[in-house]
Amino acid sequence: MKHVFVAVCLLVSINSLRAQENGYTAPINPYVFPTFVEGTAKQKSGEVNKALFNYNTVTEEMIFDQGGKQLALDKIENIDTVYIEDRKFIPFGNVFYEVATTGKIPLFIQHKMQLIPPGNNSGLVALHKLPPSQILAK
Repeated sequence: MKHVFVAVCLLVSINSLRAQENGYTAPINPYVFPTFVEGTAKQKSGEVNKALFNYNTVTEEMIFDQGGKQLALDKIENIDTVYIEDRKFIPFGNVFYEVATTGKIPLFIQHKMQLIPPGNNSGLVALHKLPPSQILAK
């Protein structure tokens, strides 16, 4: 009797699960933060600049807001650290890494995203939508 109850509960719960709604596409935010956040950019010369910052994970650029215009930081080889909220980003090459831990062995996070455009209808999917006369003509 106990096994029957477990089996019925399992069937009911599996039947009610949905992976995703039909036609729903989640909005894509290419930034680390949901909005631009007040931060500080410390240069190697010691100069400190405050602005609204966010990190673009597609272009891998540190973006700042200057009077409503969003610009990428230039000459990042002169930048020591960018502090956003309680997080720390350091330049490495042409990108920024977030410092996850410090200590004997530091751990860094590379925020990176690649946008892949939706595919085209081709092959058998496209052929099934054509009338038979057009399939034979190809």
